[in-house]
Amino acid sequence: MKKIILSIATAVAICLTAQAQTLQTGYFVDNYAFGYRLNPAFCPDYTFIGLPGLSMDYASAQSNFGLKSFFYPYNGKTVTFMHPEISASEVLDGFKKGINKLNAEVDVNLLAFSFKSRGTYGLIDVNLRNTLNATVPYEMMKFFKMGAEGGQSYDLSGFNTRATSFLEVGITSPWRVGRKVTFGMRSKALIGVTDLYMNVDRLNVKLDRNQWQVSGQACVAGAYDGFNIAAKPSAAGNYEEVIDFPNITLNKPKGPNGVGFGVDFGVNIDLGKWEISASIVDLGCIFWWHNLYGHTPGSSWTYDGAEATITDGSDTFGQTLENAADGFLEMFQFKKEYENQELGLLPITGRIGVKRLMSSDLSFGGLLTYRYNEFCPIFEARASADYLLRDKFDFTASVGVNNFGPVCGAMTNLRFSHLVLFAGVDAYMGKLSKQFIPLGRMNCSALFGANLLF
Repeated sequence: MKKIILSIATAVAICLTAQAQTLQTGYFVDNYAFGYRLNPAFCPDYTFIGLPGLSMDYASAQSNFGLKSFFYPYNGKTVTFMHPEISASEVLDGFKKGINKLNAEVDVNLLAFSFKSRGTYGLIDVNLRNTLNATVPYEMMKFFKMGAEGGQSYDLSGFNTRATSFLEVGITSPWRVGRKVTFGMRSKALIGVTDLYMNVDRLNVKLDRNQWQVSGQACVAGAYDGFNIAAKPSAAGNYEEVIDFPNITLNKPKGPNGVGFGVDFGVNIDLGKWEISASIVDLGCIFWWHNLYGHTPGSSWTYDGAEATITDGSDTFGQTLENAADGFLEMFQFKKEYENQELGLLPITGRIGVKRLMSSDLSFGGLLTYRYNEFCPIFEARASADYLLRDKFDFTASVGVNNFGPVCGAMTNLRFSHLVLFAGVDAYMGKLSKQFIPLGRMNCSALFGANLLF
């Protein structure tokens, strides 16, 4: 299980250059091919086919901590926060007291094409969507860094994480009512690839050099039919088998691990110089089959022989993650259970936008967005300016603020005779590294794409 969790975290980190299905700045771009993902009433006035794997690639991440919380300069090189020469006070200053939050999302369009038939516009697409959400208590980072120094006790309650991957097959169709109003609807069939989560309602740990004293209540679940689940005798001694995470192995999956359905609704009202729009997307759910499931009984136990001091001076981030995961999973005695079915809701998102046309090539806009998920909901307000040149070159700039901090965005959309290209970024307005990576909190999104016109 440790390897599975680390693999997911590494994959997300590699893909990131979790708050919308496409760039928020794209809401204001005229004739953006994937504008229907933000509002299904926003379909382009041309037909296109996406280049497989290149038609739209999107990644985002938001958090109230940053890379400088994990990496530090030391003797001319970069070390991790677990290095013994990096003080605990310096590390803990990089995290919020209470609960720290993380959202991440990677969305890849695998297939997209649109068509017109007898005056009706339609669009079909297939997407692979991956999300990672987590809440991490301040005490957990203290636990990782300080370990058993001074016989420490820690309250790790409130740790939650969920990683989900699923295929989305959508059919979008807008229709006009009169000359001013356009409605749009997108119906989506959902095929679950995997769903992993751990919820910790209560967890108290007291460490010394020889043993861990643990009490808590938590659950873990995984939907992936390729799991070969291992078990071992319980250290608590009050039930027979617990999940042996390090020895869980993966086999080739035999089929989907969940099925579901979703729908998006949108409307756009054209009043000449003004446009008013609204949408609700990701209204739906996935029914998951969790073949890995376990929970703690809410009792206390002592674990003898645990590695009480997690800090080992490792300088590589991969080793640091592995050591931290080893230590954290050793604390749990998850009773092995039978399969568990669960209905998981999609992260529903609502938007309200307004646009003022100043001329044929210049417009200004405003957008309010609220996205709900079980750990880290997001509210954002954004303003934009859009310049359109001869329906071929579109450049949009925006500024906004959400509960992870201020952001600024830019996106360009280029149309040629048989090709449309677009790229954009929404980024945190704060201190960046030389590689343009946020050093403080993360609050960034990026996308690019290429599609053929016909």
